[in-house]
Amino acid sequence: MPRIAPAISLDPETRTTLNSWVQAPSTAQALVLRSRIVLAAAAGHANQQIASDLETPEVTVGKWRRSFAALGLDGLRDAPRSGRPPKHDAAVWQKVQTLACQQPESQGRWSVLLAHVRNRRTSVNFLYFMNEVVRAFPNRELHVVVDNLNIHKNDPARRWLARHPQVHFHYTPTHASWLNLIECFFSILSKQGLAHSVQHSKQDLKQLLHRFLASYNQTCNPFTWTKGPKHLQRIIETTKDYQALHPKKPRRRRAKRKQADSIRN
Repeated sequence: MPRIAPAISLDPETRTTLNSWVQAPSTAQALVLRSRIVLAAAAGHANQQIASDLETPEVTVGKWRRSFAALGLDGLRDAPRSGRPPKHDAAVWQKVQTLACQQPESQGRWSVLLAHVRNRRTSVNFLYFMNEVVRAFPNRELHVVVDNLNIHKNDPARRWLARHPQVHFHYTPTHASWLNLIECFFSILSKQGLAHSVQHSKQDLKQLLHRFLASYNQTCNPFTWTKGPKHLQRIIETTKDYQALHPKKPRRRRAKRKQADSIRN
């Protein structure tokens, strides 16, 4: 028999706590999503409706709804993992995240360059990140530069854009030199962040990347484009002319050698 979703009711104190987690920029994104699930459940929405609104799997909605019904706010926290105990408690992590998201006094501009680290590159993860971007900058027109990866142009991405008319995707040309700029950033990341560092798990690597981004944002400068559209178009045309004059020859398949029968002595 299908499970019946437990009813959720919130007292004023719990509702205030959940809303503060949702609105605070230093709250972990996983906890933000779980808080939104509980708030929507308390408003009387079914799991299917919540999953559609938050663009997250229905099984995830059901899991955290049941966990909150059983354990309250503690049920929204991740269970302790096996292995070495953490060096710092939750209070220390909260203090570090809050400090990293504060605007420096000596700088007039500050961005908290939302960053997600995922094990897989999927449409669900990409659109979940875009939902966080929209929530972080409400009532603003957003222009997003993306490459031509399938998850940026497939049917889920187009449906998401139709629901968010204030967001505009700009796809980079196939031969654009933006790749060189990305390689520059990865070179900085490799030399300054990853060199001589040791991570014993994916979680350690994820935390290192977030710490590096928080530090890098304090002193980074924009990369300068050195190749304009005219130069880029000339490169594309030259490449096409060369390919027309020097077509690739089809590879010949090697015939399989017939193995002679042998008799073992």
